[in-house]
Amino acid sequence: MVMTAMIMVAMVMTAMIMVAKKGFHEENFKFIDRFCFQPNEVGQMTFEFKYEADECCYTLLMFNDEPFQWPFVRKHGASMTCGELKELIPGSYNAKMTLTDPFNGCTRTNNHTDGIEYMKCKGTRNFVTVRERWWYIVMSHCYYDTGLHIEYKITMTNGNKIWDRHFSADERYIFETDFTFLFLYLFALIVTLYYIKILKERRLLHSTYKMFVFSMVFENISLFFMNIQLGTYAQDGVGLPKLKVL
Repeated sequence: MVMTAMIMVAMVMTAMIMVAKKGFHEENFKFIDRFCFQPNEVGQMTFEFKYEADECCYTLLMFNDEPFQWPFVRKHGASMTCGELKELIPGSYNAKMTLTDPFNGCTRTNNHTDGIEYMKCKGTRNFVTVRERWWYIVMSHCYYDTGLHIEYKITMTNGNKIWDRHFSADERYIFETDFTFLFLYLFALIVTLYYIKILKERRLLHSTYKMFVFSMVFENISLFFMNIQLGTYAQDGVGLPKLKVL
């Protein structure tokens, strides 16, 4: 999925979510997206970040679905500071990524075109869980009043199965289910068209049956386009959002 607003983001989560943003946001604690990792699969988050080195230092926060984590943030976050929210994540969780740390693949680079020095981070994080667990991704710039001005791309996946690696755990098997129903409805449509011929010969083709046939045709068309969207999404984690709306 692709989002565009005031921070630059490109995010793909497995089951996959893709977000793309560029610009400025006055807040210093901004929710990006969420993703549910599948148990017994190796979940993976691949990331790229870029921002002006003078705006140091950003931190990517990863809250999970435990009661004192994201549910607590949603309930009490409005009355807490960015720093207080950040400290809700225990250090043992290894869920706070400082975007200057070489451990997170961060290096300083100089753009010879504009002469601006940038901080770039690129790397991968693995997630292993024994149950379906939601992770909520937040970009923070605590203790600074400059807001958020960063470009990033995050790709999250569940395992390596080509059919559903880009789908979040709560969305798994949607593609397979829709694909199966497409063939079932196609078979039903063929049978329906066969009986049109019989009813015509007997002069029993009622307008109600014609309405039923039209509904079957439109349902097949809808399922066809939905499967194209889901198939594309399964490949790249972005899909064809406009086609999905159609």
